[in-house]
Amino acid sequence: MNHLPNQWMAEQSRLARSTYLIFDSEGERETYQALLALEPTPNYISVYAQTPISAIATGPLILQISSAMKPLLNSLLDTPERNWGWLVSCKGDQLTAMAEHWRARIIIGQRPEQSLYRFHDNRVLARALNHLKPEALPEYLGPIAGVLYWDGMKWTTVENPSPGVYPVPSNPGWLGVPAPVEQSRAILLTNIERYVRAEHAEEIYELEQRTYINAWINKQLDDADLWNWHTPEQLQFLVTQRLKEEKGAIIESWLPKENETPQQHFDRIYKEATYWAGGN
Repeated sequence: MNHLPNQWMAEQSRLARSTYLIFDSEGERETYQALLALEPTPNYISVYAQTPISAIATGPLILQISSAMKPLLNSLLDTPERNWGWLVSCKGDQLTAMAEHWRARIIIGQRPEQSLYRFHDNRVLARALNHLKPEALPEYLGPIAGVLYWDGMKWTTVENPSPGVYPVPSNPGWLGVPAPVEQSRAILLTNIERYVRAEHAEEIYELEQRTYINAWINKQLDDADLWNWHTPEQLQFLVTQRLKEEKGAIIESWLPKENETPQQHFDRIYKEATYWAGGN
């Protein structure tokens, strides 16, 4: 499994390039803690640092690969299906330049319809690289010279024809890539996590003492899919109400009744929750 990655890293060294790990620190909590506990501590930077997002999420890290990291890195390379991120190479020290490059690209859309671009997810990267023409790669990859990523079936490498500093284009080609169902779920999960951490920090803190927050949110999204609740209002209500019910059941039964449409089902549950909350 590690043959191509090790071969690729050796080639980057021969080309006098530094290698870096683009890492999903929130999806890999144990590895994240182990990386930061290494001696000496890896040279790294948090992409979300110095942005408004840092208040609600740790976000991805970019770490310069060192010999101390090799055992943990090998463990990641042995399990690419965990979708922990990807590897890059650069000429010289480009840690700050890469962070600034992706900070300019992580927020999609305008308020209030904004979302996060999950550049650190190798599945998102793979779809973008498969979609973009070679001449569009410099604007997407910026100072990155080489890329190694898991495309879902095999390790794949890409070379940036012209690494450098580029402004974000007015119509980024990588945002025009149709998202598969599983990617849409990942984006939705991230946005909901941002919302609950910002609006329900105390409840989330208590919940995280008992379970992993992303697993809990995924369970709510599974129910929403089952019931065909897909509007922002329905998802916000479901997650918020379920957070309240972590301290004790309020709704007698969340299940839809026979011949009840998704909207009728939602309206009934919403009215019941409002009643028990003391509303009209």
